[in-house]
Amino acid sequence: MKGYDEKTVLIAAPNCSSVKLMGGLSTTKHIVTEQWLHACFDLNDLVPTSEYVVDCADAIQNGECLRASGKYLLSGMSVHRVIGTNEKKYNKPSLEELRDLVEVSGGEWVSTQRKAGNVHAPNLLILMDDDDFDKPTQTHYIQALLEKGATNIRWCDLKTCLLAQSLEPIFGAKAHSSATPKPKSRAQKFKETLNSLLTPPHM
Repeated sequence: MKGYDEKTVLIAAPNCSSVKLMGGLSTTKHIVTEQWLHACFDLNDLVPTSEYVVDCADAIQNGECLRASGKYLLSGMSVHRVIGTNEKKYNKPSLEELRDLVEVSGGEWVSTQRKAGNVHAPNLLILMDDDDFDKPTQTHYIQALLEKGATNIRWCDLKTCLLAQSLEPIFGAKAHSSATPKPKSRAQKFKETLNSLLTPPHM
């Protein structure tokens, strides 16, 4: 994904949801099917991409509008990934792929707990799925960040946002307003889950 720009032509399959496509939606409007490549070979020349756009025209337009305004999907936001002990069991991008996705989308990748603690909490997205609640020592710092205003999101939520080039699935219709968006109530539910993990069971 690094090296993508407005001139990049990305070949993608119909109904694709790959990491490559998500990165491309943040950087280029030229996302086409393989038929475009065949047409170029047949004519021995570059043909317009407009007739070969993959089936995500709305997302391409959203990404183009963001870039025209000088922004990207995650501009002004930081993302910290909580790593569970069973990480390899789950079908998620690697840390390197996630970092690249965040950075090409205009966000800041926060690699450590210490760095996460130094980020302005309302601008911090904590990427953590239900299956990541397997390190009790992590719950204290996660809880502290959530109480300061950070927002917890799952990978499927971030994936949805990247594929739509919109933060509305997380923050609602005011996602791209000038004010810092308020997290949905699901963040409060995660706080309650964390509290339950920290509370010893009754004997």
